[in-house]
Amino acid sequence: MIVRMARYLRSLGESVAVITNDQGSDLIDTRTIAAADAFVVEIVGGCFCCRFHELESVIQGVINEHHPTWILSEAVGSCTDLVATVMRPLRRLYRETLRLRPVSVVVDPARALCLLCDRPQNFSEEIAYLYRQQLCEADVILLNKSDVTTQSVSNAVRSVLKTVNPGATIVQTSALTGDGLTDWADLLCHGTEKVAENPLVQLDYDVYAQAEAQLGWVNLRVEARGREPFSASKFLREIGAELQTRLREKRFETAHVKMLGLSARSPVIGSLTTSAGQWRWSDSGDTMTPEALILVNARVSAPPEELLDCVMRSLDIVSTARGIPYGVIASQAFRPARPTPSYREA
Repeated sequence: MIVRMARYLRSLGESVAVITNDQGSDLIDTRTIAAADAFVVEIVGGCFCCRFHELESVIQGVINEHHPTWILSEAVGSCTDLVATVMRPLRRLYRETLRLRPVSVVVDPARALCLLCDRPQNFSEEIAYLYRQQLCEADVILLNKSDVTTQSVSNAVRSVLKTVNPGATIVQTSALTGDGLTDWADLLCHGTEKVAENPLVQLDYDVYAQAEAQLGWVNLRVEARGREPFSASKFLREIGAELQTRLREKRFETAHVKMLGLSARSPVIGSLTTSAGQWRWSDSGDTMTPEALILVNARVSAPPEELLDCVMRSLDIVSTARGIPYGVIASQAFRPARPTPSYREA
């Protein structure tokens, strides 16, 4: 969605910069955005709220060096309380420099049904609480995946979202097809009524911290070199399928697993948002390559060391079966620390 919005704004003659954010490094989002010819800089090691002074520095540097008319930014996916800890402090400190736009939250309909409608799922009550808080502070909710969601499911999710956040504007979108993009852009460009209107006054930081700590995070960067040219697309798809099988066997529920394969040919990107769901893949064709750089960003309700073992075993199995050796360049496996915001203006 960010790539599509950046391209759309550029088509209107705007200059766009993007700031990505994550608890770990080797971010697939950053590389994906850069591959779309957008200027992007990342803040890692914690959410914007806990690294607010770094966010200030990055924003000022981007403004001074690149003079964008728009800065699009996405906080860590497991964070909340952004209105009180990021938006309102920015509005107070940079009233003459920044014009803040509505806080937008992207919703996967299947995930929303699981976490908001008491359907069977493997996430805890703490994670469900965190999810609901993220929705409560949204000015705009993007009900995503319209290309694969039936109208009856969309209507059901929309009805639930209205009970969670009655004041939010809901826009049906598809990051894959671009459906709803211009409606979202119109709210960002012209909407002035709803900007940082929903601070989480009653947020329980103990429950919030417990929810984040229940997610295991794995970031992995490996290099695969075939004895002869191989299909990076097939290689990644097989690794993704093997990993999904292991997650389901262990009953580890997926928040988000992303995989990226980079070669001299074309990027291959995969995304899994539920352990029982389907991978969504995007690539430019089944081209052959002698080597590929592979990144994995996994956020799963599992002990991080067990999650890393699942990823490594999946790589081992496919690598051995296909005869494509690989080497680990960097790996991280951890649980996020308790959030400690620099400011909080609820």
